[in-house]
Amino acid sequence: MTNKKRNIISLVLKALLATISFNGVLLSYLQGGSFSWHIFLYFTIQSNIWIGIISIIGFIFLAIDMAYRKISINRCFNIFEFIFTVSILITGIIFTTVLVPTMGKNAWSISNILTHLIAPILAVTDFLFNKRRYSLRKWDIFYPLIPLGYYLLFSLLGFFLQWDFGSGNNYPYFFLNYASPSGVFGFSNQLPYFMGSFYWIVLIIALTLGLSIFLKWLTIKIHTREQQND
Repeated sequence: MTNKKRNIISLVLKALLATISFNGVLLSYLQGGSFSWHIFLYFTIQSNIWIGIISIIGFIFLAIDMAYRKISINRCFNIFEFIFTVSILITGIIFTTVLVPTMGKNAWSISNILTHLIAPILAVTDFLFNKRRYSLRKWDIFYPLIPLGYYLLFSLLGFFLQWDFGSGNNYPYFFLNYASPSGVFGFSNQLPYFMGSFYWIVLIIALTLGLSIFLKWLTIKIHTREQQND
């Protein structure tokens, strides 16, 4: 595939991703009623906004590159794209594997499908497709921990300051409820609080690192294969 065709496909993917993520956020806001502003306290919404913004920036850079036949997208942009791609993947995986069983029939609304399923799929597709020419460095796998660390501190602050994340809860997700039956380090027979928040946090950190390592490995494989086929 020529670089021109590859760039056109990447432009389409970026445009779709920005459209899907921002429309998902908008629908979530409209469906929130009197608690609409609370949605912006959630990692789901924040990660969709991040990936939407980076997709628009990437679209603009790539369009300029195609028009002037040069490469202006630098390593800094690639790192941000990597970070937010992992973040939106965390959003999708946690939703489908952890939150859906606790949400019942309300899980599969259009806004949830857009923000938790379609956006992550488009993000990782564009990232891997567009990174055929790039490879990540050894320590880059730790950068995606930054948004996660920020949100853990953000939600912890909200918990102690009694922010209303919706429905009167001072926590965004059940596994960040530090006053649950299992507490921080305990265990409980009461679902979904079968283990404390500490273990959930360790699990999510491990998942984030695992995804980072896996994406890095895939980009190296793709980059190596492209070089062999040149």
